[in-house]
Amino acid sequence: MIRAHRGSADGLKIAASRIHGHGLWSVEHRRAGEMLYIVRGRPMRLPFNYDPNRGPNWIGTGWESWIVPERGNPIQFTNHSCDPNAIVSEGLVVIAIKSIPAGREILLDYATTELDPSWRLLCRCGSPHCRGQVRSFTFLPEALRVRYAPDLPVAFLEAAQRVRFVPYLDRILGAKRGQKWTRASKRHTRNSFDHKFRQLPRCQIASEDKFVATPAE
Repeated sequence: MIRAHRGSADGLKIAASRIHGHGLWSVEHRRAGEMLYIVRGRPMRLPFNYDPNRGPNWIGTGWESWIVPERGNPIQFTNHSCDPNAIVSEGLVVIAIKSIPAGREILLDYATTELDPSWRLLCRCGSPHCRGQVRSFTFLPEALRVRYAPDLPVAFLEAAQRVRFVPYLDRILGAKRGQKWTRASKRHTRNSFDHKFRQLPRCQIASEDKFVATPAE
């Protein structure tokens, strides 16, 4: 189990992953909304313009700003999936967004950790909803942005609106700023778009042996 590092939590382990190398796994059942761990690291500010040599585990926190995780933080072992069960929420707290059975790998959609419009990542996650290529948050299909937005940090959503303004995210932001965003309202918004999510096309899974970050064309 991961115990030695700040921001880690009991009930997690590192083990081989079918998605990529080694992943982070839960050894006990986790409920939706439950905290899994906290991302710890140092802040970094750089202009948007994706550099493939930039750290692969950097977590976007706002406009041209990231957290560089400290050595051994669980985020360094958390793989991407286009069908995630966790998300980085307010305060860099990683929470479950659905029930996670014991023995299941903890997975993020990396699009929810990046705002740089030029960032790209080839995907071989194996999900039926695999998008083939992962881009930053504002390039997600509308249904996915609506599903993820209620759990994302306010600063992240504010920066996303600077990249590409969309009215419904502004309404979500207004509710979050006013602390009126309840679990019931989050569920109502997600359910109204569930039919769109179910109809997302299947994508060709990349054949590379591992994730490959490529610069924008």
